[in-house]
Amino acid sequence: MAGTICGTMNFSSNLFAAIIPILIGFIVQLTGNYYIAMMFFATAAVGYLICSLLINFDKKMELEN
Repeated sequence: MAGTICGTMNFSSNLFAAIIPILIGFIVQLTGNYYIAMMFFATAAVGYLICSLLINFDKKMELEN
């Protein structure tokens, strides 16, 4: 289970690491400035913060034998 989760997280991280620079390049090319690109990163950071705060660290993991 842990291997599946780690593999999925790494795959999605690598996928978005390839897509985001292309997307930012298109945004900068269309608008001519970096304002919308910076707002994209600010929005992503707020989303990351909210999702991180919603993690329930008090929940015990059930171990299967």
